[in-house]
This record gives sequence, structure tokens and C-alpha cells, in this order.
Amino acid sequence: MSELSLSPNVFRVSRRGNASLDNAFFAALENEISDALVGDDRPLIDQSGSHYVCNRVTSADQSVISALTANLPKDVVDVLRDFVVGDDLRPAFFEIDLINFLINSRSNRVLSIIGPVGIGKSTFMQFVFGEVRDKCPSLQKFMPIIINGLHIGDDDPVYSELFQRLHTDCYEALNNNLDEKPPSGILAQIEAYYEREQYSERGIQPSSTTIVEYFALLRDILPEYVEPVVIFDNLDQMASSAVAKISHLSRGIYLKTRTTMILCMRPPTFATHIEVDANKGAFYTFQIALPSPNIREVINNRLRRVMRGRGRSFTIHDPNSGFRLQIPNTMRALENLNRNVLTEWNQDLLIRGIACNNVRKALAAFYRFLRFSELDYRSLFDVVVTDSREQAVERRQHDWNEHFLKGLLTGGKRYFESRVNSPIFNLYFFDSVEHTIDYCVIYRVLSAFYFSRGLTERRQVQTWLASVGYDRALVDHAIGTMLKARLLTSPEHETDVRFVSHLSITESGKYYCEQLVNDRTYLYELIFDIPLSHIGWEPETTREFESRVRSIVEYLGRVLRQEKAEIDRIEQSRNVAQISGIVLHAGLLSRHVVEAAKETARIGFYAKSEHVEAVARSLDAELDKIVGQVFALEQKLRDVLIDKSYISGGTVEEQEKSWQLGQFGEFSVRFPETLEPAGENFFQAKLDLQFDEEPDVLMAWIKPEGGVDEVERVWPLEKAPDRDFYLGEVVFEDVTFKRPFPEASLTVFADSRPLFTRKI
Repeated sequence: MSELSLSPNVFRVSRRGNASLDNAFFAALENEISDALVGDDRPLIDQSGSHYVCNRVTSADQSVISALTANLPKDVVDVLRDFVVGDDLRPAFFEIDLINFLINSRSNRVLSIIGPVGIGKSTFMQFVFGEVRDKCPSLQKFMPIIINGLHIGDDDPVYSELFQRLHTDCYEALNNNLDEKPPSGILAQIEAYYEREQYSERGIQPSSTTIVEYFALLRDILPEYVEPVVIFDNLDQMASSAVAKISHLSRGIYLKTRTTMILCMRPPTFATHIEVDANKGAFYTFQIALPSPNIREVINNRLRRVMRGRGRSFTIHDPNSGFRLQIPNTMRALENLNRNVLTEWNQDLLIRGIACNNVRKALAAFYRFLRFSELDYRSLFDVVVTDSREQAVERRQHDWNEHFLKGLLTGGKRYFESRVNSPIFNLYFFDSVEHTIDYCVIYRVLSAFYFSRGLTERRQVQTWLASVGYDRALVDHAIGTMLKARLLTSPEHETDVRFVSHLSITESGKYYCEQLVNDRTYLYELIFDIPLSHIGWEPETTREFESRVRSIVEYLGRVLRQEKAEIDRIEQSRNVAQISGIVLHAGLLSRHVVEAAKETARIGFYAKSEHVEAVARSLDAELDKIVGQVFALEQKLRDVLIDKSYISGGTVEEQEKSWQLGQFGEFSVRFPETLEPAGENFFQAKLDLQFDEEPDVLMAWIKPEGGVDEVERVWPLEKAPDRDFYLGEVVFEDVTFKRPFPEASLTVFADSRPLFTRKI
């Protein structure tokens, strides 16, 4: 919703007089910092060696590294040592793992490189096949053929489009990635084959077989010392069906020609293909799941490169205040800032919480922090904590944590304002042209996926939230917004909710649910971005603390009213177990806001200003009353859950079946005897089973016999609140006529591995 469409008494302070206020340090180095963090447009193959960080966290111990490197040529090990500190090669584990696969794997030559968008999959591949390969004679035989998914031209291409892209990139690789210029006969033969098949006079379009035979020809005519490696990169932006097509094609190329195939994709896309194929003839015997690199080192390396030409010292001058600061060594000052500010907590906030493991997004967010108008210049120097007590050290670290979050939120502005390019998302409200302001829907939708954890049907979440009064279109808009913000992810499409049927919460989404939603700095800075009355706020107010506190109390009142109405509806809901589980699992939004506000009040107790202290104590007293209301809501919700059974009943005639799983396990289902077009066709599954190691994801897949597509579903099984069993429910909404529930098989997967199948 635009500012003009808001009520005259409701507005966002962040859109009134939000002037730019860059600090003097950033202003002096703006061009260099921009070039290092957000303005580097050079091709990856040219820049990988200049600031590549060979440092990703791994659980592999030294014995694993020793076993892997023992099978690698000496020149490879020597080159990788140049990119780590000391003799410890564990930071280079993933590079070692890939090279070991290239040299030593013979049973299967199909590999998946898995990681979220921006984690550095392309940079990782370019480093190994560029920097390392160029320096190692033992790797010269590998000829990388890199097919960039972004250059194919269609997010769901036909085989003729794939063939054109493959031929173009293969031709380029033959010219650029061989030690010697290839004989003209090789180029002529593959060009002739391409021309004949792509532009067939018979009008026959190229197929997967055409492409497989193309690579068979290539292997036959290449010298024996050359081994092509086909790399499908940047598949993240392509449709899921296209990724499936490329996966099948890669498998076919390998089986026919034994060519090494590497596919780079997101975890949801990878998991979806495994689940769909139920591990039968799975494409990927091998996979490398990339974690994010050490973000502090990435930032330092980038800044160090652009600062090479900068003088060793310079002076910061603020003409408004007359403030001057002599910086004796520019790069040392930046390294000090990174060391002081990028604590372990702040690195987790930056790379996992805000950037969702997207290195590019993390760099842009850090660029925003460096603009922070209130940047603490002590961060530019070696900070010494004079009090050696552990409490004092922790307090200093906490100060940097708060300072960093505030800088990320406001950057070079007076107030935080949520816009498309904001690195941090505002959970506390949602508005759009189509809908009125809603203070809870964003948090509630995210909570639903947080509760589900695994891949969840979009329409199932719509059904759950419709039972407490949320319009399906509003839920869809909220899902779409969080999909673009990377709080949710889908294997079907990266950003467009129209093409999405299944979603899951991302690491960033979990961070918001577990950390940010009840963080006092997050609440304090975001409150002026929420559409409220903001009584008492004035553009030039000197009592900003009091104004923010009033707005926090106003916001709490609005959230409480909305959550009271939701809980009243839960009592009448057919989805009482699911919606109660969602709310209890993540907590009431009012509970999180009260806790953050309480912490704000406690900080105010120690303010130098007597007025601020008085406001803080008044806030604390008012919050004590609100806490009682929140507790009453929580208790009412628990009472509702106790009164209703987990496997809820109803007027529909239902069947129930159960099976013993060994000596200590049981699986049971409840479903309607008859499917009704306008009925509540719920299918409920319960798994009571103890695992030696609890899986990350449990999924149920019902597959009807006889091709009744509207009954085929995949849904998650989750641990119910305060229970030891796993529970999941799905609704069949697309029933077109009344009929008995069809015969079907139901398979339960643990982390994509089928556990068992039962006939229903």
C-alpha cells in the first residue's frame, strides 16, 4: 500500500525527512569501498585468484584431509597451500574434495555442487578450473566446458536451445581451454554435426539423443590426453522442469560417453529431484554441499586489493563538527574494523541471518554498514579492553553486536526504511495496493513454514491460515514478498509465487524467527518504519526515545487485538492442531515484541538523561500489564489444544489404519471414507518412531492407484508440540465429484531416503 492510501492518521516516519547522513570515513573512501564490495564487474575467471577465499567451515578432521591429499598429485597440494594459512589444509577441504573426484572417481562421473544462490558456486568452480588448473600440470588434461544457465535464453528451454548453447560453449572451450590450439579437423567435425542436426532438412528437431551423440563424437575425435568436463552452472534461475531435463540429459551423456558431468543447483531443487525419483536410479551418487566462505576474509581480501594504490595515511575531516581524525594506515584501519565489528555473532547475522548465505548480498549489506552515520571510530583502531573480567569482555562484544545491527538497519540514513534493496526485512507489518495494513500476517506465514520445516504445499499453508481469518490472496502476497527476500525458498521458482506450489523456510527465515523478532535493536529501529499514528513524533524532536517508546506501545496494542481475534477463531477451526502448533512453536508476535520492549526499558534505566530514565520506568510498568494479557492469550491457546485431540474428529465418516514398525514403532493414518467436492477432505498421518539420529526432514508421499492425480500429495511430518511423535496433515481440495477414497500407497522419506511404503 502506498503512503497516499494509508489512513490520514497512520503513516511511516521513515518516509518523512529521512536524510542521508554518511560518515566522514566512508565519504573519504567511498569510491574504493564501492569498487571492492559492490562494483566489481570483472569476469570471475579473471578475479578468482585475486580475492578468492579458500576457507569454508568443514567437519572433516586432519585424518580425512591426509587421506584425500595422499591421493592427489604434489603440484595440486602445493598450489592449494598458497591459499591457506600455515600447513592446515582443512580450509581447502571442498576444493580438495572436488579435485579428488576429478582424478580418482571411476564408478560415477556425475556430481552435484549444492548451495543457495550467492554462496559462491560459480566462483568455486572458476577457481578450481581456472586458478588451480592453470598452475598444475597434472590437471591440464581436464578441459572445462562451462554452460551458463543464464545464457540459454529461456528458463525452460527445448532441446534445440540447449544444443545451441552446448555447442557454442564447447566450441569456445576447445579454442580457449586446451594447451595447444585444437586441430582444425576436430572443430570442423563437430561444426558439421551441429549444422546437420540443428538445421535438419527433414525438419526433425534435436532431441536428448542428438546431444548425447554429439558428446560421443567429441570423445571419439579428441586426443586421448584430453578429458572434457561439462559444467552446468547458474541453474538457480531456471524452471524446475528445465533442471530436471538437464539432469536427465547429464545422466544420459555420462552413461553413453563416460564424460564427467557437474551440475550446480540450489538445495531445494536437488532435494525435489531425489524425492520425485524416490531414489530409483538417482542422478547423483556424489554431491558437494558448499557452505559459505569466511566472510571476514572475503571482505578483507576485496578491500586489500583496491587499497593497494591508496596512501598509507589520511585524515578524516567532518566540516560540520570540525572533527578531525588521523588514520595512520588505511588498510590496517579497515582490518581493525572488520576484526572488532565482525564478531562470531555478527558474522552469523550477516551471512546466515541477513544474506541467507548469499555472499554478494552480504557484501552489499556490509557496504551499507560502512555508511553508518554513527560509525564508532574506535572500531578503526586496536581496541584494548582494560577490564580483564569476562563480563567486561562480553559487554564490549555485545556493544559491537548492537552497533553492527543498527548500522546495517540505518546505513547512511536517519531511520530504517524497508525498500526492495534493504538488506534487512521488516517482519512487523505488511501492506500492498490490494490489501489493508496487517500487522501479523508476515510473521504468521513465516511461522507456518518454520513449524513445517520441510517442503510444504503452498495451498496447505493457505488453508491453515484461512481458518484464523487470513484471506488466501493476502497469504499469497506475503509468501511472494518473503520469497523475494529469501526468507522462503521453492524448487519450482526463485521469486515468482505464481509458479510455486511447494516452499520451505530458509536459514535466513529461521534466523528471523529465532533471533531478530525479539531483538530490542531490531524493534527499536524498525518501529518508525511501521504504519502507526506515532503520536508525539516531530521531525526535529529531541525526545526520540520517548517517541519511539510510545509507538512501540501503540504497535503492541494493535498486535494484541489481532492475535486475540485469531485465537478466538482457532477454537472453531478444523485445523486446531496445525494452527495451534504454528503459534505455540514460534510464539505469539506480541510475546516477542514485549520481550524486546522490556529489554529497551531496562537499557533506559541506566541512561544519563533523567527524562529517558523516567520514560523507561513508565514503559516497564506499562509492559508489566501487557505481559499479563499476553500470558492470558497463551494460556487460552494451550487450553484449546488440550480440549481438542491432535487427530481431530468431525462429522465426516473416517477410516483409521495403523501398522507396527518393528518392536517399538507405529505408523497410523486417518482419512475420509468418501471424498466430497465441498467437504473437508483431510488426510492425517502419525509416525511414532525413535531415530538414532533425527532426520532434518520427514516427508510423506501418497500415490493413488489408477491415476487419480488430485489425491497425489507430498507433505511434511513434524514433531507435534510437547510430543514425541511426528504428525502431518494434508487436505484434498480439488475433488470434482463424490467418490470413495481410492486405493493408494503411502511412502515416508527421511532426508529423501525412503523408510517404508504401506498400502491404504
